[in-house]
Amino acid sequence: MTNKPVGWRNEPARHALAAKGIETTRNPHSSATARAVGASPGKRISAGGHNWSVECDPDGRNAKLRMDDMMGWRWSGNETSWDIFLVRMSRSRISDEFVNAMRDAGLNYADIKKIITSDRYDLDSSIYSMTGDNIFWHFGETNDQESEIIGDYAETVLELKGDDKKAFEDYFWRHGMPRSTDFESYKRETSKSSDDGSYGSMRAAVAKTFKDADSWEDVISAFSSEDWGYTSIQAQDMWVQHSIGKELNKVGKEFLKERKKTS
Repeated sequence: MTNKPVGWRNEPARHALAAKGIETTRNPHSSATARAVGASPGKRISAGGHNWSVECDPDGRNAKLRMDDMMGWRWSGNETSWDIFLVRMSRSRISDEFVNAMRDAGLNYADIKKIITSDRYDLDSSIYSMTGDNIFWHFGETNDQESEIIGDYAETVLELKGDDKKAFEDYFWRHGMPRSTDFESYKRETSKSSDDGSYGSMRAAVAKTFKDADSWEDVISAFSSEDWGYTSIQAQDMWVQHSIGKELNKVGKEFLKERKKTS
């Protein structure tokens, strides 16, 4: 198996297909060490390092942001993408390099914070990333949660065992299995909820994290913390159970009805 390049340990090589603004071209250029050019009034700031680059005005506006993993995944964004850029950077192995480069370049987190925490800023991209990113939302890697949920329902609710349980599981996969990893459905159905793992609670938590941070180190440390890792998994578990749970009762009744006809 080919080793994943240093930098994007949580990003699969093909996940360019999912998130907004991602390109699927190869980029042969990278630098193993961070480089930065300090800013003067009226001049552009530019910084870059291992498979990433930032170019923007001294206040973070008119930004050109880039990441790639040298295996075919490439992402580019602008000043409306600072949130997901920082979230993904926080979960990479090169976050220290990034923080040092930003400091050397003279770009202050306080200016980026003003952009991200403005009322008109859309945090969907960072919520998308913090709730599973392309691995979960596009490629549907759910660690087989669906099978466990369906099996538990068959045993505890329908009281099925052995072959009968297996028959229901097969029936559900054929007739009732929804696409559980759909971000737009997650947003639409849980945006007004404050339950743990819901879009509403995740948006509030992401916004608070950006607002509470006072430096590059703060924001990188916050989003890479174990607490956020647990919260991300919690959101995935909640949504898989929510989306499948809506169908289980309906399909369960249909299954029992058909079994009664054929018994």
